[in-house]
Amino acid sequence: MPKKLRDYFKNKVRRGLLVFLIWLAIPLPILAAKPLDIVINEIAWMGTAGQPDREWIELYNNRGKEINISGWEIENAGRKHQSLKISQGKIPAKGFFLICKRKLANCNLISSRLSLTNNYGDNGRIVLRDGLKNNIDQTPRPEERKWPAGQSKSGLTMERINPAREGDAFDNWQDSQFPGGTPKAKNYKPLSKRAVFYGRGQLLRPSSQPPLLPALFLALSLATASLFLKIELKKRL
Repeated sequence: MPKKLRDYFKNKVRRGLLVFLIWLAIPLPILAAKPLDIVINEIAWMGTAGQPDREWIELYNNRGKEINISGWEIENAGRKHQSLKISQGKIPAKGFFLICKRKLANCNLISSRLSLTNNYGDNGRIVLRDGLKNNIDQTPRPEERKWPAGQSKSGLTMERINPAREGDAFDNWQDSQFPGGTPKAKNYKPLSKRAVFYGRGQLLRPSSQPPLLPALFLALSLATASLFLKIELKKRL
């Protein structure tokens, strides 16, 4: 092979190798997540009973595959309205990811920087962003001091009703049925509007309300007794 031709091919190979090495050095772009792929599923903004500093936030993966949330952040979930950074984390398909301020059972990420105030207007809406700063999910825009759901004194958490629906809708949130909520577990189904409390705070759904037969029997008995007394009075008069 002539020397010129040999040098030509050598230069081609060198250039191709240089381009390949440069391509390897450039990081691949981060794949952006879609809205509602990961959602804010439950928030214990009041902490736990008797321990207001034990706040936690639960995320849920709506997708059928694992999603890496390393480098994501949660706006207004950190101290002084700062964003809370998620350094590392993966959420399995249809699984949960629990972020806690203090050590709790089954917690995936413990961050002392997690900070939520009882005044929702001052705290601001909670916004979940991916590594490219895209909005993935968010809670409703504050309209007053009260959070969309949850109770401070009783320790009822703020539960999402439907993870497939937008989180910025007020009617997509409810109080948890029990103090402490359901960290790393599915939320309870929405309470019926007819559900009422009886006795010592025991919740009874419409299907489990006291039966009507005893009440009807009592009413009929009273009516019969009243009619009998009227008849007796007329006889004596």
